[in-house]
Amino acid sequence: MRALLLTIVLLGGCATQALTENECRSTNWYSRGEQDALMGNRPQIDRYNEQCTRYGAAPVEQDYMNGWAAGYGEWNRRVSGRRG
Repeated sequence: MRALLLTIVLLGGCATQALTENECRSTNWYSRGEQDALMGNRPQIDRYNEQCTRYGAAPVEQDYMNGWAAGYGEWNRRVSGRRG
């Protein structure tokens, strides 16, 4: 369990990298949200919004949050050890 938590913390630190203009314009926001949640991160939509609006490419918040919710459900299932 400690190893899992350590891995999540270390991977979470990697998620602080700024998005490029191309990433802001071409990202699948559902997938981005899902991946953030699967890594155990809280929603990062405010940070992405701040980064991407400077390029005139605001993220699609509803898509991101739908993906995050799906990923969080899976992350929670994995961490709790429940099946199904």
